[in-house]
Amino acid sequence: MSARGEIFAKVELLAAVRALDVVVTSADEEWLRDRFVTEVLAGKDAENVGVETATNLRVGEDLPANIAAYRIDGIPVLLGALRDRTRRAVQDEVRRYRNQAMIARAWLGKEAANLQLFLIGPLGSMDDMLWRQLAEEVEIDDRVCRKLVWLPSDAPKIEDAAYFLQRTFLARPWADALRPRRLDRLRELALPEGWDAIVRDSSLTPDQLIAAIIKSTPLPEDS
Repeated sequence: MSARGEIFAKVELLAAVRALDVVVTSADEEWLRDRFVTEVLAGKDAENVGVETATNLRVGEDLPANIAAYRIDGIPVLLGALRDRTRRAVQDEVRRYRNQAMIARAWLGKEAANLQLFLIGPLGSMDDMLWRQLAEEVEIDDRVCRKLVWLPSDAPKIEDAAYFLQRTFLARPWADALRPRRLDRLRELALPEGWDAIVRDSSLTPDQLIAAIIKSTPLPEDS
């Protein structure tokens, strides 16, 4: 995926997240560091040169070149992209993201189990059968954290990203995020005059209840 396409897809995904009316904040920088907590503590010792050497090698060989971290509705999320179509290359990319997730988990402490990894495929990968297979293989790998792959179209829209989010912890039971609020507002509506007493009259049979409601309802005026 080109850098421009990657940014475009990322923007659409984050826009879809914010449309769900959840709080999105940038995560702690430590999640994206090249060192574990223990290594940082050990690095304070000037004699420990080996730690610095090991982490320098890790940056080039074992960690992703481009990754972001957020708290979405309080849940820690790492966001990255898959760029190469070959299975070997994708496996190597996922390995790097998995390593970063291990570092993030170390800094998250008791929240480590909640960490999620969202990966975006190249533009146009939605209709690519090989990419679909690769995405399934990535998602089956449950080591370190849960991984979910969004395969966007050539020109993804916010609706496409929202559809992907329905597979994540952000899934909502309503397709329309505003619908629950609209349903809540129905409680503010008053029953027509006389209906409340009729509905609360437990002595009425179903037929009598219907008849009483019909009788109490005024007929519309002729136009």
